[in-house]
Amino acid sequence: MAKQGGIPRHVLGALVVLALGASGEALAQDCTVSVNDPNCYHLKGSDTLHDIIVQAINGARAAGIPGSKNLFYDGTGSGNGENQMKFVGGTGATNGNGDLGVQSIAPMSRNFRPGIIDSLSAGFQGRDATHLTSSGHAAWAPSCQNVVGLDAAVLFTRGSGAGSSCKNINFPTFVDNAIPASAVSRATTNNTSLTTAFGNGSAFNNLSATVNYSNLLMIILGGVDGTASIAACSDPRRVQALQDLAACMGVDHIEHVFRRDDNSGTTDTWKDRIIVTASGADPRYPWVGGRFCNNQNIGSINGATAQSGVCSVTRSNTTCKVNTDCPAGETCQFNLNNQDFDPIRRSCTPSDGSHAPTSCTDMTTGKPCQASDNNPNCTQGLVVAITDFDPLSTDETTSISARVKNDSTGQTIGYAGREAVAAGRGTRALTMNTTGPTDSNVRKEAYLLARRLFLQNGGLSGTTNDDLIDDLAGPNINIQGKGANQFAAEQAFFTYATNHANVDTIVQSLGFITCAPNAGDDPCALPNNLCAKTPAAAIAAPLGALVPNGSFAASGTGGAKTINSIGRVWNGTSLVAASCAAGASCVGGTCTSGLTCPDAAARPLNAACTQDSDCASGHCTDVLGIGVPGSPISLLCSP
Repeated sequence: MAKQGGIPRHVLGALVVLALGASGEALAQDCTVSVNDPNCYHLKGSDTLHDIIVQAINGARAAGIPGSKNLFYDGTGSGNGENQMKFVGGTGATNGNGDLGVQSIAPMSRNFRPGIIDSLSAGFQGRDATHLTSSGHAAWAPSCQNVVGLDAAVLFTRGSGAGSSCKNINFPTFVDNAIPASAVSRATTNNTSLTTAFGNGSAFNNLSATVNYSNLLMIILGGVDGTASIAACSDPRRVQALQDLAACMGVDHIEHVFRRDDNSGTTDTWKDRIIVTASGADPRYPWVGGRFCNNQNIGSINGATAQSGVCSVTRSNTTCKVNTDCPAGETCQFNLNNQDFDPIRRSCTPSDGSHAPTSCTDMTTGKPCQASDNNPNCTQGLVVAITDFDPLSTDETTSISARVKNDSTGQTIGYAGREAVAAGRGTRALTMNTTGPTDSNVRKEAYLLARRLFLQNGGLSGTTNDDLIDDLAGPNINIQGKGANQFAAEQAFFTYATNHANVDTIVQSLGFITCAPNAGDDPCALPNNLCAKTPAAAIAAPLGALVPNGSFAASGTGGAKTINSIGRVWNGTSLVAASCAAGASCVGGTCTSGLTCPDAAARPLNAACTQDSDCASGHCTDVLGIGVPGSPISLLCSP
């Protein structure tokens, strides 16, 4: 079934489940009568796992699993499933802080954070009678039983034609064995001490580079040091890295890198394994994920706070929740909650019959804009996040895949789950250090971005009362737990969905990887198998968003905050220095003594820029000859 862009994920779940009844008939279930039916138990979790979980729910219904007709999968991101499990109390809780969890299970494409399952991590506090609001639940640490399948995050180009000539990216890696039982391979942090040699492409795929950069993927996505500051992301060494990758692809430049938003477990995988930054916060987790050059990309949910969307065409309504809140013919878009801070500027991708609108900015004024405004100063950063899936695509992953495949110039790349390069997509994954995301390489964890697909559970037999979810907490993310009946339905579904005889055919049919080579086999005793590897490493929280971040207006409304080229924030009438807390990290640097963010000007030669005042030389021009006359696109500081 082709899903339509702009349909909210919770509505989409209902439509898919209704359409996938056994033998093709529509199944009668409480959750498709209305998305707000009080008998529906809404589950948040990984979008990567969306189709697996929806089809597994449908299979459970066909098999007569008790309570399965009441389960309803919203998706929205792994972090949101985690938040629903650990939420305590709330205004709707029967027993106040004695109640734990809005849902007892959560599909996640990453593991829990250390503060939830690692009792030895810094600051861990287990929940007990005297710490009812604590989030520590060591009993939730997943085992092989929790793994329903495997996937791989991939960087991909077109499969043929323009832009398809690059096959492999090399970069140094290391084994992080700070926790020996959960050793993890990561990309080595980019070497910021390497000198700038603009025009010298010798660093590309060179494991012993002496100039420019040592980790091409980190510098492209997060800047030279992974902090995503304007200085890090405008740095001439990043500009060089992009041109080196473009040369490998056989194009003169890369127009956009499309990615999943910050609620996505796929994004967490890229941060955790590629944009690796040193941290002294916890000796068990000396490496944490960095940031992306477009900064905060929260889509429809910021932590536990639901965000409002922006109507797609007129942008007159910035508090919409669903399409019917917008004028006829418009959709409520959450892409416009994603920030657009990347100082390498490209053309603003227009919204049309195959592209949902994405955030663009006039970096001379700091005002948000769209291509339809016909403003020659309206541009878009290199890195762009996708929350809403495009018209004619089925989800965010296939949207990114289609954007790459359908760019006839070959100047677009993206990252997503392996579904993005499934047969027939017209795309191809780049190998990393000559290793590709094949089934075998993922099962034995030879591919760097191999990952488990979890069905996490806070209600397994043996869980103590302080860790045992009762599904009575809430509301959180606008959902109230429904108690014992919901818990029973979720646990029955968990038993069904973690039986590989039930789920492996679904996993295979959707292009994911079964734990065992022979579908239906129990993988938990197999040697050299990622599903069976325990304990699974917790995923340390990445660096927080730079200031300014969040929504333009109060309570998650108004779209994302925007800045001009030196980092001043648009307040609706003028540009001002963003307010910040002492020591806070701003997009322009560290918060000043006056508690405002500094400007990011005086950039060196060949750094990315929008206007002359960005540069120490006072000149911002089309050095590479790839710009658009009359628009501040692809400009660099020049003599």
